[in-house]
Amino acid sequence: MDYIVRPCTPEDEPSWLRCRVLAFLDTQNHDDVHAAHPVPDPDVADPADSLQWVAVVRDGPDAGTVAGILDASVGAADGDDAGLATIDTLAVHPDHRRRGLAGRLFEAVLERLPERVGHVDAWTREDEAANAWYRAHGFARDHVYLSGPPGELGGRRRRRGPDPDPARPLGPRQGALPRLPRGRGVDPRTLPPGGPREPVRPPRGDDRLARPPHPLP
Repeated sequence: MDYIVRPCTPEDEPSWLRCRVLAFLDTQNHDDVHAAHPVPDPDVADPADSLQWVAVVRDGPDAGTVAGILDASVGAADGDDAGLATIDTLAVHPDHRRRGLAGRLFEAVLERLPERVGHVDAWTREDEAANAWYRAHGFARDHVYLSGPPGELGGRRRRRGPDPDPARPLGPRQGALPRLPRGRGVDPRTLPPGGPREPVRPPRGDDRLARPPHPLP
């Protein structure tokens, strides 16, 4: 089966939403459901800083169906995060996995990041397959946020801060990321808002992974 990787359009919204729900269904993000997908992202001040890409089936009975999605946002040019790009969503429909779609989407977005971007980050949960994919594409864990029942975490999300393990490379704000060429990175997702929703939920960690999109000087 062949695919086209291209910018997302408003007409892709129904198929985009189905792809995202099904892609997250067997992950720890199964409860993170979107009911709409505006293009461009209205939360990004400059439309040029909203990069929304899809992989769609090229031909056959499923032609035009969204099989993979990647949304990324870049910090405002005049803001503190001007040099940071965050991949908000990266997902592949379960019927189209292991065909390189996530990598193709990420490559397409990396090639179109503004030159001011010095780092790319992502928020993940504890899905080992997803985290292994990020690490394979040059990301390293940078920060960890913990959330859980009020009795265990004081009723609020706690930031553990930088990974203290000296054997693990830290993210850009601690320096020492590996020298990786542009075009070999991976997907990030934003940290879901709010605290614990269920009093019986066990503690969960949310990891921030980061990497530079360009070679370090």
